[in-house]
Amino acid sequence: MKKTRLNQCIVVSGESGAGKTETNRQLMNYLVWRGTDAHSENTLTEKILDTNPILEAFGNAKTTRNNNSSRFGRYVLVRFSEQNEVVGAQVRTFLLERSRVTSTSKANERSYHILYMLVAGKTPHAPEAVDKYRYLSMSGCTTVPTWDDIKEYHTVKKSLLSVGLADDRG
Repeated sequence: MKKTRLNQCIVVSGESGAGKTETNRQLMNYLVWRGTDAHSENTLTEKILDTNPILEAFGNAKTTRNNNSSRFGRYVLVRFSEQNEVVGAQVRTFLLERSRVTSTSKANERSYHILYMLVAGKTPHAPEAVDKYRYLSMSGCTTVPTWDDIKEYHTVKKSLLSVGLADDRG
């Protein structure tokens, strides 16, 4: 991009469980790192990176093949200045798997992570509380190995504040 002064495109594709979500996360970190002035504090790049936990919470779920499977497509446009610094970004999602919102009957799968995070992050004795919600426990799977719904809840809450969504407590 610096050498040719031409727009560039990266396409991340692959089978379920191939690592597209993690690859996208690393690509975004790299692009933002390369496009940030090392001598300035850039809250714009923090906001761009903070979209990842939000998108994953509202659009990823545990499937039988993948503990953090994206159930949507994502198009990310990162804009750079003439000095190759990040000046903006646009994220578009498409093809959200809506059936997962209303049904999670497949054994050992979960609906969207955010539903479990909300219960875990807002309820005392969270692991036991999740099992009491019929919808969340229909598939017999309410937790994900190596996934901490309480910690992820706080990460998403911080990210929502970072991108400009106000805390409901004022």
